[in-house]
Amino acid sequence: MVDCFVVDDHPIMAQALSELCMEVPTVRESWAFSSAEAAFDALDLHQPQLIICDIVMPTMPGAVAIAEFKRRLADVKILVVTGMVAVGHAEEVLACEIDGIIAKGIPAELFVDGVAKVLAGKFYSCPVFASLLKLGYGSNRIFSGMLTKREREVARGLAKGMSMAEVGQSLNISYKTVDCHRGSVFAKFHISSQRQLMQLYHTFPAR
Repeated sequence: MVDCFVVDDHPIMAQALSELCMEVPTVRESWAFSSAEAAFDALDLHQPQLIICDIVMPTMPGAVAIAEFKRRLADVKILVVTGMVAVGHAEEVLACEIDGIIAKGIPAELFVDGVAKVLAGKFYSCPVFASLLKLGYGSNRIFSGMLTKREREVARGLAKGMSMAEVGQSLNISYKTVDCHRGSVFAKFHISSQRQLMQLYHTFPAR
């Protein structure tokens, strides 16, 4: 069982999302906060495994809040809920190395499903943002037209959670070669970590 924090500068929204979290079978308790600062103070009493956070807040940018939550809680999962629906905004949010992104106003059952998937260790992008990201990156380009055959093989292995050594062994290539292809993949997608690659892979599964 896990505990959740919901952080949104609109108290009614925070409370509503917190109540929806309780519909997820694996959630034991959920607390609502109207500022990141209030949530930070509560960390003295609670250690949540999931934080659901708005990305645009008046007293502290969501990206800053997310970075601080991740610093204080090494294994915490972050699910962003935002009313700003745009390709550029979605890409900016993904750069925070989150575990999911949901647009405000989606049906309650989709929100509950998203929370459940994130808690199960899967990256979740609601249909709204999944569609936007496909427009931003180009439909079916993620692991096809943008990469060479070998880059696709390396990217798929890393996106599935394999280490570079494991990828090298599976493809019968050296660690140095894997590292070279990984650098090329990161540059093409404008990302800087394996976790971001995993986010892209689970949003656009390779064919």
